[in-house]
Amino acid sequence: MKIFIAGGAGFIGSHLAHRILKESDCEHVTIYDNFTSGKDWHIADIVDNPKVTVVRSDIKDIDQLSKIQKVIFASSGGTVYGIPQEIPIKEDHPTDPSVHMVLPAFYVN
Repeated sequence: MKIFIAGGAGFIGSHLAHRILKESDCEHVTIYDNFTSGKDWHIADIVDNPKVTVVRSDIKDIDQLSKIQKVIFASSGGTVYGIPQEIPIKEDHPTDPSVHMVLPAFYVN
């Protein structure tokens, strides 16, 4: 299988890439990310894998994106909810914008 992961250098996308590469039928993984929030260190241990291609581009770049045949979209809306009151988080879960005042201190640049 050949897989394309939009946001592949982000937290969820990078974990998905690592997991897919462990599958016996994995032929190739394309990690497509503009690295505005994705991090090089999320994928540092797999970028030299011959089964991996990293494309530094924005998902809005239609010319670059048109070269891709299949897409997996990995995303989490959990960041808008702050500390959830229940798991799984439902779309109507109340948001907690105060978490955004605390979390930036934990981000690694």
